Amino acid sequence: MLASCWCWTMQYDTIYACQDRKDDIKIGVHSTAVLFGTHVRPFIQASAIGFVVLLVCAGIANQQSPLYFLFSCAGTAFWFIRQFRDLDLDEPKSCWAAFKGNGKLGWFVWSGLIIDYIWKLQNLQVALL
Repeated sequence: MLASCWCWTMQYDTIYACQDRKDDIKIGVHSTAVLFGTHVRPFIQASAIGFVVLLVCAGIANQQSPLYFLFSCAGTAFWFIRQFRDLDLDEPKSCWAAFKGNGKLGWFVWSGLIIDYIWKLQNLQVALL
């Protein structure tokens, strides 16, 4: 789960860095947006894919229910697909909107975990009866 959060952080932080990439180059800041240059979009997409894949791996390792995979994993994947469709890395306003939107993405992960927990808790109560 920790590695998945690293991927998510790299994804949204790089989008944030794309807002002022031109200024970073002028003043010598070595952000990930500058480091990856023309390959910044593939890097962001790879980070997003890594996030989803590692969420799936964490779910398998923790024996999560299908509800976790539906809400947390599939929800996150669909969020990224929509975000990449709308994202223009050369437009600061687009980068800002995508960066802010990543705060909402956490609700997908959280909701899947909570729904999975409630479902398991209800099944446990039924089994105990």
